[in-house]
Amino acid sequence: MGKKEYFAKIKHMHKGRYEISWEKFESLCKELALKIHSDFKPECVIGICKGGLPLATVLASIFRIDLYPVRLSYREMDIGTFSSPQWSVPPTNKVKEKRVLLVDDISVSGETLRIAREEIAKLGAKEVKIATLSIHTHSIKPDFYILETDALIIHPWDKWVIKDGLFELHPEYKEE
Repeated sequence: MGKKEYFAKIKHMHKGRYEISWEKFESLCKELALKIHSDFKPECVIGICKGGLPLATVLASIFRIDLYPVRLSYREMDIGTFSSPQWSVPPTNKVKEKRVLLVDDISVSGETLRIAREEIAKLGAKEVKIATLSIHTHSIKPDFYILETDALIIHPWDKWVIKDGLFELHPEYKEE
């Protein structure tokens, strides 16, 4: 079984649900920032759109450094479309000779983070470390993370969608 088939299979093996409130998110961000600060002094943050931007924004604000967004995703219009991550917003060359903190909400296969790290390194970054809010036990582990669970993680920024003018739970979070 190849890497893609493996991760497609385990994608649906969540054990329960773990909902992160905005208050819990704030607490996890502070804990993660302290962990990063004890080991790494980033000079800028690169946040992966969409899910990584809330965390990247908070971390960039805490460290009082610039944030640059990138878009590298398997998805288009919130639907899994591609068999490998595709660039739509590449990293800026402002990373040259800087210590870069690359941020996403979760690491699963690590493919998006690996590709982004390589591209940032090609642009001349001095050092690139990766931070995510969460991982699963089978995930590729980033340099920094706080939450490890095999539950389906429901982030506060991704919980609701509008359908027919009304809010409803994101379809990926509905229990079957």
